[in-house]
Amino acid sequence: MQDGNVAQPANLGRKILNGTFGAVGATVLLLLAFILAGVMLFASGSAAGTASSTGDQLLMDSYDMYMTNEISDALDGVLQIDKVYWLNDSNVIAPKPNPECYGRTSDPSSLQWLLDEAAPLIDGQELLFSLDVELYPDTEVIYYLDETIFCISWRILMDQDMYTFSEVFIAHPSQFRRYLADDTYGSSKRYYGSDMAKAVNAVSASNGDFYQFRNDGIVVYKGEVHRANANADICFVDDQGDLIFARRGQLKDQKAAEAFVEEHNVRFSIAFGPILVENHKAADIGAYPLGNIDGYYPRAAIGTLGKLHYLQVVAGYTPDPRPTPNIWQFAKKMESFGCEKAYALDGGQTGLIVVGGEVQNYLSYGSERVVSDIIYFATAVPDGG
Repeated sequence: MQDGNVAQPANLGRKILNGTFGAVGATVLLLLAFILAGVMLFASGSAAGTASSTGDQLLMDSYDMYMTNEISDALDGVLQIDKVYWLNDSNVIAPKPNPECYGRTSDPSSLQWLLDEAAPLIDGQELLFSLDVELYPDTEVIYYLDETIFCISWRILMDQDMYTFSEVFIAHPSQFRRYLADDTYGSSKRYYGSDMAKAVNAVSASNGDFYQFRNDGIVVYKGEVHRANANADICFVDDQGDLIFARRGQLKDQKAAEAFVEEHNVRFSIAFGPILVENHKAADIGAYPLGNIDGYYPRAAIGTLGKLHYLQVVAGYTPDPRPTPNIWQFAKKMESFGCEKAYALDGGQTGLIVVGGEVQNYLSYGSERVVSDIIYFATAVPDGG
């Protein structure tokens, strides 16, 4: 595994000058740095000579990543320059996960090697997953690990209810993504969430807010506000991969929503709710229009456990009828899992976690529901490595 620290092109010259090399090695490295700086300056000047556009920025982003990684390969064994990968929101289909990076076991205690290998991505953070976890009977831990993403999924019995988890670490915020059916806001098409997850090459996916089924909340997709109703708590995801909450009524119209999106560099939003956890504490949830909060239904959520460290959760039926949580019980559970922040997704039969193309949770009524959207995590390693 590569070290998880990101080396951006702007830091390359500093890394080279700070190294200790022989005269020939230093000359070669400095030459490479000047060549890179010159080419990038030329490209930037060329782009500046025309009207600024998203296409220009995407081209330069791809160029920066390509050049950084090419130099990393060229200096292999001479100087450690970590590769860095990221994804563009315009590229809906993510790179294909490497099948060899998946694994599964019914013995969680055997996975210390996996946690050791994932250490650069974990970066000293505390995991919810534990080697001594007691799995739900006849289930397995399923995992995926490459240099840009670590995902581990498991199921347990808690308060007589099955909880399904997918804990995810990513190297870059762009690997946290949303997908609308047909990549189009307002599309009339609906698909199984597992099929959408496979179509976009998700490592780990969950259902989103089923935006097409209702007209609540603010919908942002690829940085654009498509709907701005203030009647629901909103979870915005910014360009740092952080969850930013806005309570219902806070952003009263399209103009306010657009200003918020621009100010916070929002990439997409999820419009269901309510907010479950803020600042490590279960939120004070009053009356809320979505999700039958008083009832005992399967629940779904997305939470953050740390920097670029996420938790997808479904609390749902087991094969035998058992109690399911109301929203206050679910919020307390998300707090107990160590979430800094957590937000409720559409639950019931919609609640879904898919890892490696396989549905992990037991489904209400025993089958998937066709939906309009998913949120997911993807590898950033290009196809073929």
